[in-house]
Amino acid sequence: MSEKTIFASGIVQDHRNKVTRRFTATIIGDWQDNQGVLDETFYFADGKVEKRCWRLTKQGDKLTGTAGDVIGTAKGQVQGNTLNWQYTLKAQTDNGQVKLKLDDWLYLVDEYNLINRTKMFFWSFPVGEVTLHIAKLKKPKTTQTSADCRLK
Repeated sequence: MSEKTIFASGIVQDHRNKVTRRFTATIIGDWQDNQGVLDETFYFADGKVEKRCWRLTKQGDKLTGTAGDVIGTAKGQVQGNTLNWQYTLKAQTDNGQVKLKLDDWLYLVDEYNLINRTKMFFWSFPVGEVTLHIAKLKKPKTTQTSADCRLK
């Protein structure tokens, strides 16, 4: 097994595209053969912290996953550098708990960066979106400022 920590930052928007939450996250991933675990901790700008532990299985181009706040099983498919999967999430709101349907699109930009766009639906009505950038840290290629970008 090879455990890796990656970092993320993102926003939550309502159905009118107004940013309602901002967050950062740490994600510790562990993968062996076709089984994986993602231990996610979200740190919201309002001080709230949320955790989610995904248990994942990959069979060919199909991916399934379960988590404590996910109803049933998330199901998706990988095509090239893209994963699309859907699931139902138990989400806590100011008015209590609701079931949101999520349509999750993950785009692998390169081996270090992933962009995630998620549309959220309550019944069949769109209620918001999540945009997330996930980054695996790497050593920069250069640590010096280029000559044309220095203070004179």
